[in-house]
Amino acid sequence: FVLGGAFRNVLGRNSKLFADLNIAINPRIRATYLLGFGGKAALGAKIEFYTFKVSTYNKDVKDNKYDMTNYKGAMFFSYNFRNMVNFQAGFDYEYFRFRQEIVIDSTFLPFEKFSSYGNVFLTLNADTRDRPTYPTTGVKASFRGEYVMPLSKAWAENLFANSAIFSLEFDQNIPLSRRFVLQPGLFAGATLNNNGSPPIQHLFGLGGLTPDNYIETFVPFTGLHFIQEFGTYALVGRLKLQANVYKKIYVKLLADAGGNEDSLEELFSSRNFTAGYGITAGYDSFIGPLELSFMGSNINPGMMVFLNFGYWF
Repeated sequence: FVLGGAFRNVLGRNSKLFADLNIAINPRIRATYLLGFGGKAALGAKIEFYTFKVSTYNKDVKDNKYDMTNYKGAMFFSYNFRNMVNFQAGFDYEYFRFRQEIVIDSTFLPFEKFSSYGNVFLTLNADTRDRPTYPTTGVKASFRGEYVMPLSKAWAENLFANSAIFSLEFDQNIPLSRRFVLQPGLFAGATLNNNGSPPIQHLFGLGGLTPDNYIETFVPFTGLHFIQEFGTYALVGRLKLQANVYKKIYVKLLADAGGNEDSLEELFSSRNFTAGYGITAGYDSFIGPLELSFMGSNINPGMMVFLNFGYWF
């Protein structure tokens, strides 16, 4: 169940307030405030809370489940170019913890305590698509760079290292005819630090078909369970063929290939190569896409099913 709204000039002239509430098994509350000046520029503040569970896997075998909870706040500067490109730079504060559902490794027990993290970030987002669902032309692209720092003077400072994290995502829509659209895409991510690893909420995660996740570094991958693979270096190529078979009814062929590992050497090793494939049938309804997908991969050889009802927030 989702509630959302947008409000203008309620907290000052030239201001905007966006809020949404996701009431579900994995709830989220989010609010963003923008104070505009100069037409295209704005100062912003954002607060967010989410909690969700994610299963962990050893190849295709589920071995545990993590419960992640995060309280976030951000201050940032925003600038729009021609209403199609947005630049943001600012600072995030996170108060985060995660817990094992089954205590398998006692070294993970300190993770059950909340700890603080600070992130200096910049983002660049572009969206020239003709429509947000089942687009036929245009591109959607994003770049994010952040420097993540453990702030707690406790276990988090000893276990996690300051890390520079970069990611690039690009999806294009190429019309082949009135009904067929080719949709190539790319995701690349890298983590740079002297030693150690970034906090778990800043690892790259691959899996599932959810288009928008609570965590920006979690990326959909056909034929994998939701966040089936974690890593600090990721490279994924995508290819979709979208067909408008009748009025608002669509069929898409899906193919993803790549990997997500803890080193560049492992990322480009042939034994870690992952390939997924699938087919989606969808209806473009007034509440968003209603979709049924069948998919598989070389990691999960059996057939998997994914249902999507409406827009993701």
